[in-house]
Amino acid sequence: MFYRFGLSENLPAFSDDEAQQAIRVLEEHTVLDGILKETLRPGRPDVFVVVAGEGRWEALSHLSMVLGRYGTSQARGALGVLGPTRMRYGRAISTVRYVASLMSDLFGGCLRRARTGE
Repeated sequence: MFYRFGLSENLPAFSDDEAQQAIRVLEEHTVLDGILKETLRPGRPDVFVVVAGEGRWEALSHLSMVLGRYGTSQARGALGVLGPTRMRYGRAISTVRYVASLMSDLFGGCLRRARTGE
């Protein structure tokens, strides 16, 4: 399941080609499914960066993604930032890493409470 937020507020930061590509990526899901499968594989880094599709995903040729994994062994997910290749990577990476860490802590706390009946 995909949740998308903030696209309309951020479209002015995209060129016309980038905006069209971003909308296609978010609507079609095929590219996102492939990237998420790779991102969530065991042994991958906690934060995964894809710049201009890296020759593997043509649908991202004008875009970059910063994805972070979160969760526990029982429940997991990914969150990310999709933007033009000129995005501020340091800021995007640190933000994704921080929010993913918060989500992991939240998941861990919820699962502990569920097991103990609190």
